[in-house]
Parts: sequence; structure tokens; C-alpha cells
Amino acid sequence: MNRALSLLFALALAASPAAAADRIKVDSLDDLPDHAYPISGSATALLADDAAFSVAEAFYNSDQNKVAARSYRDFLEGYPESKFVPMARYKQACVDYRSGEYNECVRKLEDLCKDLGGEPICAPANYLMGSAWMALGRTSHAIFAFTEVVKGYQDSDLASAAMQRCALHHLLPRVGVAAGVSSTIAHAAGPVLALYLLAQRLEKTSFVATTGVFFTVNNLLKVPPYAATGLIDAGTLALSLRYAAAVPFGIAAGWWANRHLPQKHFDAVVAVLMIVTSIHLLHGG
Repeated sequence: MNRALSLLFALALAASPAAAADRIKVDSLDDLPDHAYPISGSATALLADDAAFSVAEAFYNSDQNKVAARSYRDFLEGYPESKFVPMARYKQACVDYRSGEYNECVRKLEDLCKDLGGEPICAPANYLMGSAWMALGRTSHAIFAFTEVVKGYQDSDLASAAMQRCALHHLLPRVGVAAGVSSTIAHAAGPVLALYLLAQRLEKTSFVATTGVFFTVNNLLKVPPYAATGLIDAGTLALSLRYAAAVPFGIAAGWWANRHLPQKHFDAVVAVLMIVTSIHLLHGG
């Protein structure tokens, strides 16, 4: 009877693993009866390696990390010669990363890259390793891992993402200082911040949100020193109130543009405004 139930369960997962996994939400493998676990014991023989790997993937994609970890482990034990072994080893590390087990994630990825150096799987493996090192606060190790992605897979999107991660670490403090100084001295942080955010290829909503938060915090921090040095007085406050009437119209125009402009047109508009603003500042306008 148990074997028959196991067969039915295995066939259901093989046919539609994601749907089946969604119906089997468990917090622990102890919640699963023996006959309901498809990649263990006698049930292993019921599945081809691709179906067995799909079972593990289904649990992973439905965010059941504990069951996914067990599934990948049992898959590797049951199908050591399968072509899916490299991906299963990588996904084991992904589960560790999701679970906050960053040291274990790094260990598995280092072993994977050592065994399969030069294989395509090493690109995402090194990228994930860099992310894990970042989470551990080991910046130099992270940059080395990201550099390995760039060196080995120069034309890939992952290499571009790795370069951005390295640039983010190196440039972010400098961009913050440059924007803070230019804003305090000449209210000219816009071009500095826009150039940096455009390089990060942020989606337009994230771009606007990041800019809004930055300038809100930045301007609040400038109030005490401006007040202490007499730059804020009745005259400047009156002038600010006078121009504040135009703010709602600017907000409305920005809201409309953010909703209706395609991403590439949004980026182009930001780039043009950045250039015009920079030229205006250079000419002392």
C-alpha cells in the first residue's frame, strides 16, 4: 500500500512538481510520512533523474527550504552520475543562502568551483559566493568572487551585475561624500546622484524613490548648520514659501511621467536633464 501511494505521489510530482509541492506545505520533514517522500528509500527507483531533480526544484521554488535541502541531498546520493548534479549542488548552496547559513553556502560553492572549474555553473556559483561573503562582511573575499565572474564570463549579464556590485562597494561612500559636499556648497548634488543611479540601471520607480529619500535626509541634515551660520532667516524662509506653491505641480508632473514614460525614455530624460544642469552649473548659472 505504501509503495502504491509513493508511486502515485512520485508520478504527480513528475507530471506537475510545482503544483504538487504547493499542496504539500511542510515546515519539517518530520511532517511527511515515509510513503509521501518521493526521493528516499525504495521510491528513488520510481523516478528518472530529471523527474527527481524536478521534485527538489518544486520544493525550492515553493520556498520550502528544509524539504528542498533534503531533496537535493537525497538526489545527489541517489543519482551521483546525473547531468543535474552540478545544478543540484549549486541549489543546495542557494538554500543555505536563503536560510542565512552563509558560511555553509560559501563552503559548498568553493567545493563546487574547485571540482568544476571553468564550467558554466561556476559563474552563478561565484556570484552567489560573492553575495554570501558580502552578507558576512568579508568585502575583500566578495570582490574576489565577483572578479572571478567578470574574468571568466566577460560577456554575460552576470558579469555586468558582478561589476556593478564591485562598483557599488567602491563608489557608494565616495558618491555619498561628493553628493553631500556639492549639495551643501551649491545645491548641486543632482547630477552626481543621477549619474550614479543611472549606472546602476535602476527601474524608474526605484530611481525616483532612492532620489527622494536621499534628498529628504540630505536636506534635513543641512538645516542645523545652515541655521547656525545664519543662512536661514526670515528672508530665505519667505522666498522658500513663495516657490513652494509650484511644488505640487512638479510632483504631479513627475508622477505622470513616472507612470507613462517607458524605462528607456525615462533614462534618456534623466540623462538630458543631468547634462543641462551640469552645463548650467559650470557656467555659473
